[in-house]
Amino acid sequence: MVEGIPSKLNFPKDHWTHNTQVEWWYFWGKMSDDRFFHFASFRSEILKGIETRAIHYSLDGKFYEHIYDETFYFPYSGYTYQRFTFETPQFGLILYPKTKPIIHNCTSKGRNYYSIPHLEGEGFLYPRNEKIYASAWFDHEFSDFINVSYWDWLGIKLDAGVYVTVYKSDVDNICDVSIGNNTISSDFILEDKHLYIQAISAMINLEPEQDEMIFKPKFGFKYSELQIDIIGKGKKIGYGMRERMYRRDKNAF
Repeated sequence: MVEGIPSKLNFPKDHWTHNTQVEWWYFWGKMSDDRFFHFASFRSEILKGIETRAIHYSLDGKFYEHIYDETFYFPYSGYTYQRFTFETPQFGLILYPKTKPIIHNCTSKGRNYYSIPHLEGEGFLYPRNEKIYASAWFDHEFSDFINVSYWDWLGIKLDAGVYVTVYKSDVDNICDVSIGNNTISSDFILEDKHLYIQAISAMINLEPEQDEMIFKPKFGFKYSELQIDIIGKGKKIGYGMRERMYRRDKNAF
């Protein structure tokens, strides 16, 4: 483990559900035919005994959202014998980790956040039961409620085999760069569509692939999700996912 990256989690146990106020599991990636997908499962228990669950996902630019209730059956996302599984009415996947988890060094007390930037697997598109193959990224966080006024999160896969996690808020600022089996933390500058990463001396542009999708879940905040292309020196050098939460006192980030 690289200096600066804490080893405070226990796998595979910590892939599962925890007794915390907030928890989410997040997958995104591409299928073998280049279609982009993502799947997110959120759990919140801000008030004791009152739990809210929400699941949303996208396929090829079309977004779907469900607030969990007993009448809508949705298979869980989980981890069993070195594989992750999840299923939606549009597609289902079984994914196998190809890299070790990157544990992010959060300054927020009680916050646990890690990524597995490279998974590969297979599944089916429904209702045709068409066989598909996919490459994916996995994020998981579990913590007690953290009062932040905004966040800007990026997961980036570069064609050169470099994986980058960026998280910026009024509480935490994280930039972890994974190259092969090595992970380094880095200073960074994130301004709208431009990202500079000091550790690899890279200035890249973030170009949206579709219109920004805004969600207003029952957790009490408004946020967006967006597929992005990574542009460097005038050409596409990778792709990624971006999620931002609106400031609570404004209509803009």
